[in-house]
Amino acid sequence: MKKRVLPILLLVLAMVFTGCTSTQLEFWNKMQEVQQWEAAEVKGTVNMTMSIQGETVNVAMDLDGMSNTKDMSSSINMSMKMDMPSDPTQSIEMKDIKMYMVDGQMAISKNYITDMLKVSGKEVPEELAREDVEYILLEVNPLQQELLAALTQDPAAIKEFYKTFAAVAEDMGINVELTKKGNTYSVDLDQTEICNLVKNIIVTGTNNLESLNKTFKLGLTAEEIKQAQAEMNSVQAEMDQIVQMISTMLTGSFKMDYTIEENVVTEKVTLVVDEPTFTGLKMNMDVAMTSKKVAPTTITMPEKVLQLTDAELAELIAGKVVMIDRTSNMMTTATGEFTPCKVVVENGKTFVPAKAVLGALGQEVVYDAQTKKVGIKANDTFKALNVITKEGTSYMSLEELQTLGYTVVPQGNYITIQ
Repeated sequence: MKKRVLPILLLVLAMVFTGCTSTQLEFWNKMQEVQQWEAAEVKGTVNMTMSIQGETVNVAMDLDGMSNTKDMSSSINMSMKMDMPSDPTQSIEMKDIKMYMVDGQMAISKNYITDMLKVSGKEVPEELAREDVEYILLEVNPLQQELLAALTQDPAAIKEFYKTFAAVAEDMGINVELTKKGNTYSVDLDQTEICNLVKNIIVTGTNNLESLNKTFKLGLTAEEIKQAQAEMNSVQAEMDQIVQMISTMLTGSFKMDYTIEENVVTEKVTLVVDEPTFTGLKMNMDVAMTSKKVAPTTITMPEKVLQLTDAELAELIAGKVVMIDRTSNMMTTATGEFTPCKVVVENGKTFVPAKAVLGALGQEVVYDAQTKKVGIKANDTFKALNVITKEGTSYMSLEELQTLGYTVVPQGNYITIQ
């Protein structure tokens, strides 16, 4: 069963807006006033330094753009730089990344994709190398369109969507304290509060999975919901112990400030994480965004575009790749789809379902009645596979996958195949 991921934007907004204190309600009313601006000019920076076991990566991003509220159109220009002090050859610098959103479609300049492919050592596909293609055109997720449509100048729509935020926040156990000083509204969490919040989201979200399934149209069956809730109940005690252990192992904080003035809104986010014992992880991230009220302007979509689905774009970037979790017996594809994938071990060898795995990698697996064998069908040819059969399912070994030219990387509880 394919499962869709909850939009991050909705989660973030829910974290900010949940609750019913006077400060939270005041903040929400102020944000409603901002949403009624006809247009906004946006400028921002992101700076992050992350170290793992002494290996450091620095990332810096600048952006500026324009957003029209009435027709929900927007344009953004970005630049990004990433460097590793220990290995200058791994430095990346991308300039003039442009994004447009018009009429429920989003276009991103292809240099963003091609530069990433080049840095990772991958060839640029022919589709992107064409001179008549300058942008990748993507359809906006229907739920995101609904969110954008609600956050318009219609106060009734805004209030109705706030009810959705509040309901989702309650279903997911999200509630953070919001404080006010002058014109600034703040959320400030330490490592213990962050760990407890994450645990509460997981536990409460699972317990209320039926409601979330209905709200976000996740497509989960009643049996899947029941199974997920049963598994959560079985590990509840262990989760409490894990949260307590993690909160003592690491130090960190999360702080978000919104300063709301008459025609300007400033947002600042700071995240600090330090876990010296096992991973040696250190991370510092600062985000600063400013939105200024301006007159609206016409934003049009660029003409030289290549239209792709989210799945096609993910496949272009990552290639066909799957990751199998031995513990949960679930397989994840590059497009974020999850399917059951039972792993079998026999005579010291690891086997995976042939049809499920090869199907996710773009192959067609069939049973040939003449040879009475399972194999791959391509261009009217048939290549038999060495398989074993368990409970009506054909399994192939990791070694067999390698003979087909796939790279197989077992690591801990995970198996990556591409």
